[in-house]
Amino acid sequence: MSHHDQHDDHEHGEHHILSNAMGLKILLILIVMTVLTVVTARIDLGHLNGPIAIFIACFKAMLVILFFMGMKYDSNDNRAFFASSFVFFGVFVVLTAADVFTRVGDWRTHGPELKATMMKEIQPKFWEDSEESLKRGATLFKEQCVTCHGSEGHGDGPASAGLNPKPRNFTLTADWKNGRTVTGIVTTLNKGLGSMPSFDNFPLPNRFDLAHYVLTLNAEKPATPTADQLKAVGVLDPSKDDGGLAAGGSSKSIPIEFAIDRYVEASKK
Repeated sequence: MSHHDQHDDHEHGEHHILSNAMGLKILLILIVMTVLTVVTARIDLGHLNGPIAIFIACFKAMLVILFFMGMKYDSNDNRAFFASSFVFFGVFVVLTAADVFTRVGDWRTHGPELKATMMKEIQPKFWEDSEESLKRGATLFKEQCVTCHGSEGHGDGPASAGLNPKPRNFTLTADWKNGRTVTGIVTTLNKGLGSMPSFDNFPLPNRFDLAHYVLTLNAEKPATPTADQLKAVGVLDPSKDDGGLAAGGSSKSIPIEFAIDRYVEASKK
């Protein structure tokens, strides 16, 4: 086939057939970039982790678009049509940024703004386990912990295969880093541990709910925390039903899900 015939075929919509050699090269590059993603995710690079992960993801997406989707060999009309989607995306980003960065005052949701609502929902003596606390803790465990620790707490969740060290098996008694006590678990939730992130943006009572539930996954009764241990994790005054939360404590942002739930409940009243 002459060069002129090939050109005519391309103009009439013939699709480029990617060679096996080129397809294999692109596949190997994608595998290497995926490995690089996993490696960089395990290294603490501070604020660079996010941008690096986004760059790698964009690079892989571009390879797929150019070669496997054939954009590299497509017509200029289709290329322009595809590029226009990025223009519209840029417009959305600019309009959103114009809204966010021109707002007056502190419009973000912070803990103190919903403190009164939260305090009404706090179970008295929330650091002591109760049926209501265990129910809330079971819900939180299902939403936040099952992926790594598994539904029964054996440390065999779907994400555990890619973690080193493996997630804790909550059914075992020995070798708990911060101790197998409610305050020890809350300490872990406050600070994080290894590849496990901190959950200190959760309201303190919810952290205790989760800790109470985790302790039920092992039949052995844990030690009762002392007043000093409770104070160390945020229960400022164990003599009060609310633990002294209404009178003090650090101001932290609350989880988005919690804020949405409060908003929905308020709108129904």
